[in-house]
Amino acid sequence: MTQIRLLHLQMTSVERVVEYCNLESEASSETDTKPPKTWPPKGQIRMDDMSFSYHRSLPRVLHHITYCIKPMEKVKCEMQQQMFFGSCTFMV
Repeated sequence: MTQIRLLHLQMTSVERVVEYCNLESEASSETDTKPPKTWPPKGQIRMDDMSFSYHRSLPRVLHHITYCIKPMEKVKCEMQQQMFFGSCTFMV
């Protein structure tokens, strides 16, 4: 790779970092609006022996997940992104 092309790539990276530094903050994950403490009064979410992959043609990355969220149980879901590595983690 020529030095000019390498310099161009490095400057593009710097430009992206400057862009990310100047982004407006996202809205807070907390709000003043809260559901009643008894919500939801009935129903459940159940997952039995589920496995996941990023695409049908790719190997599975999560294996044999089983859980049950019962009525009135609270669950926090967060999505974390690592900007420079392009990976994502979804936590339940």
